[in-house]
Amino acid sequence: MKNLCYLKNIILFVSLILLAGCGFHLRSAESLPPEFHTIYLQTANEYGEFEVTFKRALKASGVVVTDDIDQAKLRLILTSNYNYTTTSAATSNQARVYSLTYLATIYATDKNGKTILKLKSTSVTRSVALAPDEVYESSNQITIVKHEMQQELVNRLFNILSSQQTFNELAT
Repeated sequence: MKNLCYLKNIILFVSLILLAGCGFHLRSAESLPPEFHTIYLQTANEYGEFEVTFKRALKASGVVVTDDIDQAKLRLILTSNYNYTTTSAATSNQARVYSLTYLATIYATDKNGKTILKLKSTSVTRSVALAPDEVYESSNQITIVKHEMQQELVNRLFNILSSQQTFNELAT
């Protein structure tokens, strides 16, 4: 039992060394331009599933998301759109294939409404096959894929916000 504990500790230690060696680091507000450290997040659907996920990721990264525009250095405007289409002919005994797409756009303005970060967009697309007896609206598989798409979209938005292009735009 004691040897198993030592083995777990050794594996954990080696894993941490490997992660540090490959350049891995947790995303934080420090990887974003200073203007993004305190923001006002404006969305069309404040309580939408994706919007809440994005806001939670911002806060987890150390970004202060304020409800008072006067306290923020900038206003980050986020829009998102989710849709799906059936890409296969639906018969009663064949699987149906759906194409799911999540699109997000962001841009930033100062308190006076002057654009300081031009409109950026990114999207994630997945295909999902459902069995003939599965219903799209109640499919666990669709729920899981949508959640994964949201996480990937959040990561893509963070990549945009922390990119050299964004730093350059904000510097001008």
